[in-house]
Amino acid sequence: MKLQDNGGEKMNTDPPRRLKLRRIRLLWIGMATYSLILLNSVRYLHSFAYQILLIGALINGGILLTFILELRKAYRKLHDKKD
Repeated sequence: MKLQDNGGEKMNTDPPRRLKLRRIRLLWIGMATYSLILLNSVRYLHSFAYQILLIGALINGGILLTFILELRKAYRKLHDKKD
């Protein structure tokens, strides 16, 4: 990890850590955006058959689970001491 002097103040300029933090931020933004779109579509629930809703729920659950697992993996890599 490199530290850079910025007028008496030390700044962390470790590029891999910055990239990991950026990935975490983008995953959170993506998950929040997807959740808002999902919540916005709730008003159309009454116009579909329950079979389609079940398939949609499974797909949405898989997408949200993927976001959660990727966030866990990103946080684990951020705190990994092997870098």
